[in-house]
Amino acid sequence: MNSKRIEKMIPITLRLIENNKYGILNSKGELPSNYAGYIKSYGPMIRQSGLFQAVIFNEKGEESEEGRAERWKINALLLDILKDTNVNYSSAKDCEKLSELIGKISDNLIEKRRLKNLLLEAIVACKFAMMTFPQEKKKEV
Repeated sequence: MNSKRIEKMIPITLRLIENNKYGILNSKGELPSNYAGYIKSYGPMIRQSGLFQAVIFNEKGEESEEGRAERWKINALLLDILKDTNVNYSSAKDCEKLSELIGKISDNLIEKRRLKNLLLEAIVACKFAMMTFPQEKKKEV
């Protein structure tokens, strides 16, 4: 992993989360704990299951007792980080979803490895950026 690239990604991630384009922050500007959990498990999921499987799992979401899991927001955030001019990953420019990007480069092994490394770096940047936001308090039942 490239620590200089991660350092460039952190301000990008902070800006994207603060703008709340995907509704990751609640109305009080707090970060719900489930998003921190999604991003913390993403890297190990890529390492264990593979890039495509991890992206599809997070894009699909699944039902839980609280409602539909909104993991797709993490994928959208990661794609926006890759699209940013400071990261300059040109393959991401025309893609609407992370799975579309993976499908686009699936035949090129070198590009696939590069994307995997960039995604892992973006995940680390997200972890650091999310630590700067106040955490939502769980409601006692």
